Amino acid sequence: MRYYVFLLMTDDQRNFNELFAHRGGLLETSKLPKPTSTFIEHFESLFSSIFEFLKQRYPKLPPVQFGVILNPSLNAFAAKSDGKYYLGLHFGALLILHDAFNKMFASRDIQPKIGNCQLETNEKKNLSVRPENGDLIFDPSQENVKISDPIRADLARYYTDTAVSFVILHEMCHIIRGHVGYLASKKGHATWSEIALGSEQQAMGNNLWQSLEMDADSFATNHFFLLHDRNRDRFPMLIKDIKDFYSHWIFTTYVFFRLMGFNELDYESDKLFAHPPAVLRMAMVIANLRTLFDTNKRAAEGNYVMSQMGDFLEQAEKAFCSVTYFHYDPDLFKRNYLRGESYALEIAANWNKVRPLIQPFAFGELPPMVNIIDNE
Repeated sequence: MRYYVFLLMTDDQRNFNELFAHRGGLLETSKLPKPTSTFIEHFESLFSSIFEFLKQRYPKLPPVQFGVILNPSLNAFAAKSDGKYYLGLHFGALLILHDAFNKMFASRDIQPKIGNCQLETNEKKNLSVRPENGDLIFDPSQENVKISDPIRADLARYYTDTAVSFVILHEMCHIIRGHVGYLASKKGHATWSEIALGSEQQAMGNNLWQSLEMDADSFATNHFFLLHDRNRDRFPMLIKDIKDFYSHWIFTTYVFFRLMGFNELDYESDKLFAHPPAVLRMAMVIANLRTLFDTNKRAAEGNYVMSQMGDFLEQAEKAFCSVTYFHYDPDLFKRNYLRGESYALEIAANWNKVRPLIQPFAFGELPPMVNIIDNE
């Protein structure tokens, strides 16, 4: 049977399976029960829609083979091998995001103004995860829950799609902006990991690496809002209003970064990591959002969002802590946002060093050099 399924794969799927075999290989839907295969196929369709959108904006973008990797941890990859590009999401990443938002909206005191929260229960729901060797692993031993109110269930699905879309756009940036191409030029292949560094990545240096991760977060933010403008008619009724949309997007993005780990900033240790610390990534996303409002002459929207930002973040922090064992800390983000301002400027300044390296491998225009004088 396993040999028969392998024969059903396309050449690109077989290459994907071999490329990520050490992580579990391609999760092939023909092996799965119907509910699970439908779950996976939904995200395959989501990727196809995003890729189509990006191809229109970047006509030189080559084909990218997408797949879900049979691995229970929270991770994602962009890769290049034998001249072809790949984007892989761990099955665990999809399950963890789905579980988080599902359990939040199945709780009566989370987002109580949405739908009929009284249909939900008030006991604590624990996120189905466990830490293991530095990874966050999906743990099915925790009880699954069902959201009773259909409006809340609809929004939980939208939140999951939003978080996964952010991850896909982030990974696609590594391809479109030449990050992966540059690494592959050194050894003929490259796998760009979102958790931990590969050998090619370590050779670049953490300071430049963190700048490219900032670039990918910025790209994901910018392009998600372009996607929003294109797909607004398809969204749940609750987020038709643009002001409501921002509160939901910020909530979702905060929860995603919170899952990546929100620790107190420590510059001397954090600068050695693959990514900027998650709390700083969220801060830079918010700064990028402010720039988007100014650039697109949407000052009224920007003023509203920034004036409500503290409330948005507190709601998200409360929701995250409600399904985990973390203690609610409403000042966590603000405290580290102020502490990390100079660190964020340093990451941004490193763009001037890394931009010339990736320019020859990009499939579209790169952001301009940073004006260091203005940032000091």
